[in-house]
Amino acid sequence: MIELTPRQNEVFEAIKVHIEKAGFPPTMLELAGLIGCASPNAAVAHVKSLKKKGYITVAPGAARGITVVKTEWDADPVTIIKDLLVVLEDDAMPVAGFTDLVGECLNRFPDSLVSFYLGTGRPPQYQMQIAERLIVADKTQADYITLPRLIHGVCYSVPSQHIERVLSRWVSSKPADYAVGDAYGGTVVYPCYSLVDHADGEPVERHPDSAPRTERRRAWRLHV
Repeated sequence: MIELTPRQNEVFEAIKVHIEKAGFPPTMLELAGLIGCASPNAAVAHVKSLKKKGYITVAPGAARGITVVKTEWDADPVTIIKDLLVVLEDDAMPVAGFTDLVGECLNRFPDSLVSFYLGTGRPPQYQMQIAERLIVADKTQADYITLPRLIHGVCYSVPSQHIERVLSRWVSSKPADYAVGDAYGGTVVYPCYSLVDHADGEPVERHPDSAPRTERRRAWRLHV
């Protein structure tokens, strides 16, 4: 890897410390505060430099899309299992023990697109199907369901071996969740008990369909 400048190394360490303490990467606004910048734009510039030098990857359209790239000399087997791409939106609220729980799940489904949030309210056309599949899961004592599409972008993981394909098939005109799932092109795994909840506040940008979000948008079930 290309050597970092002292300032870039400071930013890189701030990102790693935040991930270690919180279990997920900082948003640009949070990173700006961590490194003493007045504007998130300065944090964005540093993140671009770290990405260019190969120290991190950044998922497009994700508020918490930073992933630290592990090298051969600092990644043990357990870390490798857990160090897959996990995207969290800035309104995702992880449960206690989030990092370990995610690692266990990804170890079970290493080749699957996994959504760690299964929510009520939106999208309305999937709610009946979700309810029916949760009932079946309860009867069969299964701890996950599958759906043909990624319907939430709150928190999900794309298998690292499929990231290049997803990016090459990305359709930017689609909402981010549909864009990721459709580019992946396979069944999506949803744990019955979500590992994040949704803050369900006012959206910061208008959805492409322009429809108001008035329904309650929280996890069907939350891991406790």
